[in-house]
Amino acid sequence: MSDLKVVMYDDAEKLRTLETAWIELIDRVPTYFACQEFDFALCGWETLPKGASRKLAVITVWRDAQLVCVWPLYTERKNTVTVACHLGSGDLHEYAGPLIRNDDNTQSVVHAALDVLKGVADVVKIYNTHAPSRIAQAIRSYPAYKRGSYTQAPAISLAGVPDWESWSKTRSKKFRASLRYYRKNLAEIGKLDFRLMVGPDEGVRCMAWIFERKHQWLLAHSIEKSFLLNPQIEAFFMKLSERAPQIDRRPYGVQTYALTLDDKIIAACICLISGDRIEYHITTFDPAYSLQSPGNLLIQQCVMMCIECGVDFDFRMGQSPYKTRWADRQDSLENFSIAFTSKGRLAVTIEAMQRAVQALRVKYGPRIKALMRRG
Repeated sequence: MSDLKVVMYDDAEKLRTLETAWIELIDRVPTYFACQEFDFALCGWETLPKGASRKLAVITVWRDAQLVCVWPLYTERKNTVTVACHLGSGDLHEYAGPLIRNDDNTQSVVHAALDVLKGVADVVKIYNTHAPSRIAQAIRSYPAYKRGSYTQAPAISLAGVPDWESWSKTRSKKFRASLRYYRKNLAEIGKLDFRLMVGPDEGVRCMAWIFERKHQWLLAHSIEKSFLLNPQIEAFFMKLSERAPQIDRRPYGVQTYALTLDDKIIAACICLISGDRIEYHITTFDPAYSLQSPGNLLIQQCVMMCIECGVDFDFRMGQSPYKTRWADRQDSLENFSIAFTSKGRLAVTIEAMQRAVQALRVKYGPRIKALMRRG
């Protein structure tokens, strides 16, 4: 590893000088994720509530003066433990992890980055790494105390599918007929359109509509705990929605799409445009049109867009019925908590115990309540 040089960026102004090299690295990683892009990380730092306990800690690894890895992180002091976390929107459901050039030695790069990171943090949290990947294997092999957990993300395999008709034939007749029925009903009401919403007018209007609808839905269902109630997340996506379209028309990593009826938004979604997939991140619809199922029609349009782009459609974490109805595979994801110090080891152990207790509550809680009612 003597030919590797690790540099940590702890200043936002210096981080901006990394933009060109970062973008060039993205171009050499066909399976990158949107949350690993420069704009995503920079906006994450700009919208992250600041304080003495939070510090920028973007790890870069260089070989022969060429950037081969970027790991967007920041550190936060929690009581007596310093934790390194992904630098993003503030959502723990992102595909966090290092961005590494494909033709490099993944294990040596990951281990070199972690060796430097342990000098500034007691614990590092790595969310939703694809379990079969070389990066996950490299993290597992790092000699440190660690605890992990697994989850799954439903997805649709669309790369190489020629057109919508070809893919839809793999679904049931009822599935196809229902989409035609909903589309026909809405078309009889007005002009139905699927649109990219971008810029300080359309982009902001659509993003504000999405969060307003989500907040109304949470309130109606008496849900008081949700990542959507985190002010940082809304500030993050609102800030990105203000950007005008790029001159070369290349898609941003964060794109907002809407299904409109006579220019009225009836369903919308925030998508993350990644190297080999489009991630269906946040979505909502107008309940006044629930009988016409605009949410399913929005998914249909996104699937058609994926087919055109030659990429897969990723529903991300969670097993909601609407996701499993469309998905044809489940991607296995792994979360890591790695301890570098004795304080970190204790914190990771307590966290693992709490997670185990919560799993038992989810599994046996309903049964215990049912028995108590009978008693």
